[in-house]
Amino acid sequence: MFAASANQYEALELLLEKGADVNIRAKNGNTALLVAFVFDYNKTAELLLEKSANPNFFYDNYEGKTLLMITIEHNSIEHIRLLLQHGTDVNSVNQKTGDTALMKAILNANKEIITLLLDNNADIEAGKSAWDALSCHSETCTHDYKGMRELLLKYAHQTHKKTEK
Repeated sequence: MFAASANQYEALELLLEKGADVNIRAKNGNTALLVAFVFDYNKTAELLLEKSANPNFFYDNYEGKTLLMITIEHNSIEHIRLLLQHGTDVNSVNQKTGDTALMKAILNANKEIITLLLDNNADIEAGKSAWDALSCHSETCTHDYKGMRELLLKYAHQTHKKTEK
């Protein structure tokens, strides 16, 4: 929708009230919600989500990632929280790569996002498994993968305790 891409909030609101499809895709596969997030149009993104925009689409022009995966790559905590509040699937698996949102957060070495995803029931074993993302195959690797491994172990232990009860 052009109104979303131009950040024309009032026009978008009117179009949605008149029945415009909140989930319509452009020729390139983008949605108004994706555009709102990419350009940091927070008020527009909130409106779209309130009007039932689907936060779980996969985007071929973004290598098959979901909006959650894309926002994680940009370390956008505010956008991630907004998506989680509106029912995004934290365990969606990119069918092209096998990656999950949790794996993206680990690869970005962002403990705050990792914790946020785990607190929202991200499955450590989904996709290729978060453990795979902890493997540093580069001699130049500088991320604190040990700290992230400890964080995952803590959550894995807590999850195991819950399932035993």
